[in-house]
Amino acid sequence: MAVPSNTYVTSSAVGIYENLHKAVTNIDPVDKILLNSIDEYDDEVTQTKQEWTIDSLRASASNAHDEGDDTTTQAITAAVRRYNIQQIFKESFRLSGSIQKANAPSGLTKEAYQTTKKLKELSKDIERGCWRGVRNDTDTRQMRGILNWLTTNLSMDAGATLNADGTVSGGANRALTPDMIKEVSHNCYNRGGKPDTLVCTTTQAGKISDFANLGNYRQMVEGGKLNDYVDVYRTETGTYKTKIHRDFPTDVIAIMDWEYWKKATWRPTRKEPLSKTGDSDRWHIVCEMTVVALQEASSGRIVNLEN
Repeated sequence: MAVPSNTYVTSSAVGIYENLHKAVTNIDPVDKILLNSIDEYDDEVTQTKQEWTIDSLRASASNAHDEGDDTTTQAITAAVRRYNIQQIFKESFRLSGSIQKANAPSGLTKEAYQTTKKLKELSKDIERGCWRGVRNDTDTRQMRGILNWLTTNLSMDAGATLNADGTVSGGANRALTPDMIKEVSHNCYNRGGKPDTLVCTTTQAGKISDFANLGNYRQMVEGGKLNDYVDVYRTETGTYKTKIHRDFPTDVIAIMDWEYWKKATWRPTRKEPLSKTGDSDRWHIVCEMTVVALQEASSGRIVNLEN
């Protein structure tokens, strides 16, 4: 339908104010399951190489002796020394003098807003590094992440290879089964661990729910509500909470006993101004830390899983 003649319409107007909403919407997730689950290491951090010692007991044996028998001295198994490397995490930003004076929604162009945003982005990188890091002792130091520490209680495809750095290469993808979780969790228990958490993506969490046939049979839990998800999984050796992590390898499940993992922070997260070189201001946010695997055999890992 045509606009009537001489009608003044918005598309012809010059002085109309823009209608820009004052709030800025951002739904990008920040999962910090690991960082929120482990405590800070008790010992003082004094350099880039963090070391600790682990020991173990021998297996039980028949122990009976004759009266008056001379004692035979038994060999002592030496403790094992382990280490991880402090990793430097950094975020930075730069704002021109003009942009800092500009009026933008939610202070979008201000130092405070950008600081908050960069802190969230930095925490995502720290969480990722603490899980997935492959240790590098040389120039660009990188820690060994928890997943690559988990080598004792490891379920992988028969064709896969466990590498010296803890990564797993090759192998075919397998369908997750209850026996895989039982095998790894039982091994953790038999070695003294008490894991209570399964960490995985929504894909593997859905496979765990399928163990209860919830894909075909939904249970009524309250009037008008259906339960289509298993968030607590129980085996002979314990009860496990399922924790869904958005930024996690899709073919992996970690079975965690958090007690034996610590954060060793050398330089806590700190924002510092950088030298001013022109009509702008610069900042960086720096953190230096690593993870300590007091007893990796307390936890376990399942890899080579179908997505």
